[in-house]
Amino acid sequence: MDWDEVIARHREQHQDPAQIARALGFSPATIRQGLVERGAYRRRPLLSPALLKRRQRLYMIWHRMHKRCRDSSDHQYPNFGGKGVELCAAWDDFETFLGWAATSGYRLDRTIVLDDITKGFTPKNCRWVTTRTAQALMRRHCDPPPALHPITAFGETRAKEAWLRDPRCVVSAGGLSKRLANGYPPEIAITYSPEQLKAIPKPRKPRAARRLQIAKRREPDWPEAARLRRRGWSSDRIARKLGFSAARIRGGLLERGVKAPPPERRMARPHWRLVYKKWIMLRNRCNNPEFKNYKYYGGKGVKICREWRRFEKFYQWAMARGFRPGLCLSRIHKKRAYSPANCAWVTRSHASRHASRPLKVTRKPRWTLDAFGETKGIAAWTRDPRCHIAVPTLLRRLRQGIPPEEAISAPPAHPGKGGEVFIDAFGERMYLAEWSRDRRCKVSVSVLRDRILRGVRAEEAITAPPYRSPTLLNAPPGKQRRRRSRSRH
Repeated sequence: MDWDEVIARHREQHQDPAQIARALGFSPATIRQGLVERGAYRRRPLLSPALLKRRQRLYMIWHRMHKRCRDSSDHQYPNFGGKGVELCAAWDDFETFLGWAATSGYRLDRTIVLDDITKGFTPKNCRWVTTRTAQALMRRHCDPPPALHPITAFGETRAKEAWLRDPRCVVSAGGLSKRLANGYPPEIAITYSPEQLKAIPKPRKPRAARRLQIAKRREPDWPEAARLRRRGWSSDRIARKLGFSAARIRGGLLERGVKAPPPERRMARPHWRLVYKKWIMLRNRCNNPEFKNYKYYGGKGVKICREWRRFEKFYQWAMARGFRPGLCLSRIHKKRAYSPANCAWVTRSHASRHASRPLKVTRKPRWTLDAFGETKGIAAWTRDPRCHIAVPTLLRRLRQGIPPEEAISAPPAHPGKGGEVFIDAFGERMYLAEWSRDRRCKVSVSVLRDRILRGVRAEEAITAPPYRSPTLLNAPPGKQRRRRSRSRH
């Protein structure tokens, strides 16, 4: 490695180790370590948040000075570098400019201006002023200068900013502009207090209304605006050049298709992040050979339909089909591709029982039970069609010495109080909580449990809306409801 070139790039061209590494084809760590060993690189000390903010703002001011004076593509170059305004050689180094700013009265609410535009940016020709004063001074350097809205009063013609500094002025900038727009004479608008202004009649403003109508009838040069937009100009810059408001230029360009509409805020949409993760996982297992489950989907020829290649279409379908947190995407026909007609949102237990890939057994069951000539784990026996109880109930029965076949096949002693775990409906068998999360269920868990206790069929208890089914209204009340009614009397 040519370390002389590396040191020259770092000191003269102000390139950091990452930029030098990209240019020479080495790692940033190698460049940084070599500069440190040769004494050409010194790590910057950690700065407090206040000092870091101050340094960042000063760097942007220093960068803008370079762009105005030396970059011919900058939009302010004609007003500075094009007029011969130069930047002194001492300020080529940012650290030198930073030291001058610290000793010349810099604050976060101030910016740099020139005392004499013919002398350029030098330490003796620059000073720090407020933003409002800098804007007023900047107008003098622009070509052509923007309109300063001169006001003639008391036999003098001055800009509005000059009248605001006059001792006779008793209003603010906004109040003066409002009074002049309402048609008050300049002398009255400048010197009258609010109480004195109420004592005189409010003038009519026919000229202002006529100017407004003429401005409404006048149309911008839309071909010129479109040409400037294609060159990369912003709507604000086009509006300043053509003499219209930025909102009107922006709206006109949107109507004519020259400017693209602003993107919709994705994060404001419901469940956007969750649906996006589902879509990414779907693409990985169908299109990415390096994905761990690709061999069960894309490796077997499972594909994604053309419509779902765009996330917007998939998101619209997901929200229309009732997506909720906790649901999984499952195919109805396992040999067909992922498409709107072949997919549905189901619970995790339903997806695991009907998965197209073999379930990976992570570990052996802790306890096994021999019954009906089979050996299974406790959780596996509770999923068996012959079992109607939960795992705690089965363990309690086994500890009491009940034979395995009887402990498994005996019905729950108190249905509805925790012993009832499964519900058989629509050819499926799931927990009560799982049925309450199913998209076919119209009621909550407590209402569904109450309906089952009343003896209502499982399918009707799941699908009937609250207080709408004749069967539900005519069903006898359960034990819990009779106990509540007795307690009230």
